[in-house]
Amino acid sequence: MPACYCAQTVNETPEPLFPEPVNPSSDPQRETPDVYSTQMPAAPGLSTRHIAAAAGAGVVYLLMFILGGEFGAFAVTGLFAIPFVILAVLAYSAELKSRVARALTMIYWFVVNSATALVAILVTIAAIALPALGPITEFDPAAVQAASEKFPTLEQGLRILGAVLGLLIAGGISLACFLPAIRRKAAVLTNTDPHSFVHATALATVMAVTLMCLIPLVAVGEPPLLPMLQVDGGMALPPDDEQLRSTFYMLVWGFPAAFVAVGYPQRRTLREAQHRLGLERPTLRQLVFSAVMVGALLLVMPLLGHGIELLWKALGWPITDEEAIKQLFSFTAGPIAAFIASVVAGLGEEIVFRGVLQPRLGILLPALMFTSVHAFQYNFDALIQVFLLGVLFGLVRNRTNTTTSALIHFGYDFVLLTTTIE
Repeated sequence: MPACYCAQTVNETPEPLFPEPVNPSSDPQRETPDVYSTQMPAAPGLSTRHIAAAAGAGVVYLLMFILGGEFGAFAVTGLFAIPFVILAVLAYSAELKSRVARALTMIYWFVVNSATALVAILVTIAAIALPALGPITEFDPAAVQAASEKFPTLEQGLRILGAVLGLLIAGGISLACFLPAIRRKAAVLTNTDPHSFVHATALATVMAVTLMCLIPLVAVGEPPLLPMLQVDGGMALPPDDEQLRSTFYMLVWGFPAAFVAVGYPQRRTLREAQHRLGLERPTLRQLVFSAVMVGALLLVMPLLGHGIELLWKALGWPITDEEAIKQLFSFTAGPIAAFIASVVAGLGEEIVFRGVLQPRLGILLPALMFTSVHAFQYNFDALIQVFLLGVLFGLVRNRTNTTTSALIHFGYDFVLLTTTIE
């Protein structure tokens, strides 16, 4: 775990929700570019060139939507990253400005997380409704009406209502992360600064996404993505090449988004952002260590998975459908497709969870978020393994760098895909 922020003495006068920001250029405790530092650097800031480049990128992005086709597909994939990039930019800007700027950032945070909750509830409803309605291969108004009369039953309605209540509770918990008292408690357990609005925004966002991604699994009783894709005994999936391109596009969007998330160009130079993310050239020793770790994981994880499966079956709990997972990842069949998918998972996921989040939030919370975003295709038996992998990658990142954890993640995924997906 990173060194924790020490608990600070609290005055009797309550702290305001939005303390007056401190200009880091006049703060003697301003941040150095050290990976685990918690103060803000005297950084380059947004220049006219940066603003013009961002405006130009926005115009190009809108044009891609208008053009459609492959450009449109690329633009749609960006929706996974762009809202959070904008949130990061607003949070860093609000750190130096008035309470009004912070309030506007929080309004945007509320909109982004409301959209996340809306997606979660729509996924929940679809995953519950589609199996109940049965296969409808052609649009027949009479068949649709007859099928809709089967939905929802009392049990299904209660599951959906429970998901709605769970999402509201998740929103309340994440919103509470902006409160000074919660920020001080979080600082004891993580490497966050209780006075940093940026750190509070990061903590609240991670809590929201983590909880909201788990709720559909709990409400549906199985990974929600799988029943949504089932059609006539198979899966209704896009063509393999289209899925592979979309997977690659996620890395194209996610890599620069990670640099913005750690303050480039507002608070850090490009080199400082790279150092903050832990993207360093691996040494020969780290390369050898990565290879050994991949081999060890390939030996240990199947045994662990088998043990968990036996326990789950003994308890009568549902387990992950391995055949459905193989169908879901069938687009990675072949060494080239497996290589691309493994690079996206290894580098793309590690730069977010271990590069952006872990230096501030410690090992466990990013590992939980890493686990929750896999809850759309895996049940709890497999999620235990995902969590343990996340913790292991976090420990590797702590002792080495994000590059090393990404190499291990890539190698492990690549061997699994090439040996299990046909």
